[in-house]
Amino acid sequence: MLDYWQHACAVCGNPKGLLWTLANDHWVPLNSPDCPGTVAANMIPLCHGNLSCNNSKFKSDPHVWLVRRYGNRKASTIEKRIGAYFALVAQTFAAP
Repeated sequence: MLDYWQHACAVCGNPKGLLWTLANDHWVPLNSPDCPGTVAANMIPLCHGNLSCNNSKFKSDPHVWLVRRYGNRKASTIEKRIGAYFALVAQTFAAP
């Protein structure tokens, strides 16, 4: 996961470093009835720190949170990137 995202936040691109750590985030929050759980196809790295994506998203629905934080156009771009990652994960872990 970290190599795929180049050790940076999957949403905003903030790199792990002095100002940010990276948190393994449940993209669909655990409190959601749609949450598949703690599985590779639901985990992404989000920056964690002051005004970070992880702290901002918390238990929010990812689509609603992205639109609120970035607007429709940028949220759509981010969702496509994350969707492509989850498709790759699903393909990687698919039964032969």
